[in-house]
Amino acid sequence: MTDQREEKACKYCGEAILKTAKKCKHCGEFLDGTKPPRSSKEDDGCAWILIIAAGVFLGFLAVAYG
Repeated sequence: MTDQREEKACKYCGEAILKTAKKCKHCGEFLDGTKPPRSSKEDDGCAWILIIAAGVFLGFLAVAYG
């Protein structure tokens, strides 16, 4: 059995990728023009800001009424 994989050039970076590829393994771009789904890691920044703000607020309450 021969392993003949047809390749094409990525339209974003020009590197060789499989013709059936949906995403370039070199530059990470989606070849059909869609954007990747948002990961939960992108939302972590907002969560940390809320946690820090709550901590500061509770710290002020502890000092004021402690």
